[in-house]
Amino acid sequence: MKKRIYIGEESFERIREDDYFYIDKTLFIKELLENKSKVTLVTRPRRFGKTLNISMLRSFFDINRDRKGLFDGLAIAEHQYICENSPHIAKFSLKIHAFRLLTKAPRAFYFYEVNPG
Repeated sequence: MKKRIYIGEESFERIREDDYFYIDKTLFIKELLENKSKVTLVTRPRRFGKTLNISMLRSFFDINRDRKGLFDGLAIAEHQYICENSPHIAKFSLKIHAFRLLTKAPRAFYFYEVNPG
C-alpha cells in the first residue's frame, strides 16, 4: 500500500500515527546531542519543515509526550544508546512559541523554553 502525502501537516505525531509519507530527519536528534553546544541556531528557508522538525524534537524530548512507537523504523532507532540510555529522553518540559502566528511577523521565529522535568 502506498503512503499518502500530507501537505502542510506540522505534527510529527500525527504524520507517524496516521502512516503518512515522512522524510526521515531524526538523525538531527543525534547531531544535537553529540554537538553539546548551549545554543543551536536552525535556519531554513520558508516552508522547509522547521515546525515539523521542532515537533519531532518535542516528541522525542518532552516528558509530557507518549513517544512509544513513534520512532520505530526511523534512523534514530538504530542508535540504541541514544534511544534507550540517553539521559535526555522524555526528561524535559518543552514550551514552543511560534512567532509566525503573529499577523505582522515577517519570518518564522521560534522561542524554546527547556526546563528539566
